[in-house]
Amino acid sequence: MKKSIIALALLIVMLFTLAACGQQSAPAATEAPAEAAAPADEAAPADEAAPAGEASPAEQAAPTEEPAPPAEPTPTAPVGIEPDTGEYTKVSEAKGFSIRFDSKYVASELPGSGNIKIDANTELTAIPGSIPYVTVMLFDQETAGDAVSYLKEQADAAKEVLGKNIVTAAGEPKKVEMGSHDIYYIYYTYKDSEVNGIVASAVYAENLENGAVAVFNSLALQDDTSVVDGILNLAVNSFELVD
Repeated sequence: MKKSIIALALLIVMLFTLAACGQQSAPAATEAPAEAAAPADEAAPADEAAPAGEASPAEQAAPTEEPAPPAEPTPTAPVGIEPDTGEYTKVSEAKGFSIRFDSKYVASELPGSGNIKIDANTELTAIPGSIPYVTVMLFDQETAGDAVSYLKEQADAAKEVLGKNIVTAAGEPKKVEMGSHDIYYIYYTYKDSEVNGIVASAVYAENLENGAVAVFNSLALQDDTSVVDGILNLAVNSFELVD
């Protein structure tokens, strides 16, 4: 019963509480420190007087030489971005995990839950939190059970919340062949009047070695899921627990 209530609450939050995403920005370039000025009490000695008929030391200029060209600065990647990949790393400070995502999207840690939301709708005119997007979550074993149990709870919650708006109901969780990942998924679609179309939701749940369950959920228009498919693939393959 506890898991059913949690699953229902999570689905309601996912569908109807869309938090605005804050865009990450790379830090400004670092300027080289200016040379320190010489102390005021250490004045340079005045030129000594030269013997009569000889030029003073100041007048005896050294031969003019072409100054050496300044050394080119060594390029460095901004903090948070992996060199030569175009990917950012986002860490959930509250839940203790990290994922990577394409730098053309926006990722933020949602306050309260610690979930990471990757927003692919970066148009200035977009409604904050609007689809398409992917949410990455982490649950302990007591809360989620295992990946299959979690997905079954989510499928039941979707039927209860969406009701007659369901177009394609989620079936039984299916195993996904992704190397060493112990991961399963469900897929369902529903009519959404706010976007005037049919929304597709793909939910993946992975059993981690420590007993926790990592969850990756995507929402997109049914006929335009290629963007979230790419985000999901990178998030699943880059997911790591951090201290």
